[in-house]
Amino acid sequence: MRRQLLGVAVATALAWVTLSAPAATATQSTDAEVHAFLYNKTRHSLTLKVEHNTRGCTYVHPTQQVPPGGYTAWLVETCGDINIDGYVTYTIDNTGGQGYAYTHWFATAGGQPSYDAQAGGQFTMGVTHPGNEVDYTLNCLIPHC
Repeated sequence: MRRQLLGVAVATALAWVTLSAPAATATQSTDAEVHAFLYNKTRHSLTLKVEHNTRGCTYVHPTQQVPPGGYTAWLVETCGDINIDGYVTYTIDNTGGQGYAYTHWFATAGGQPSYDAQAGGQFTMGVTHPGNEVDYTLNCLIPHC
């Protein structure tokens, strides 16, 4: 009987705390996260050179290779810190060492994330980002690329 009363009291207290807590909105977040996609719109394969987080943990890692016309994705979230900051760099195969694709992100819990990217050689990187999801797109600057 005593155990049942304790169970009812705990359940009642949890229900009261849950009901009295402010509702979360779409803009509130306790964790920062980045869902990144890299689209390879070239005729060259990409090889992963560096994956690095200054802050944050990668839960889904980018692939070692990205084929021509293919893509890769990764997921970075907080892990003991409220911010995440990192980058991924790929070399672009068969470019004589001139081609690279660099992606960078920074996000804070509840804040607006920022993203940037660079490409070397005869390539360019586009960045679009609706919130915590970012699309990096690697393209050629010249037609025969």
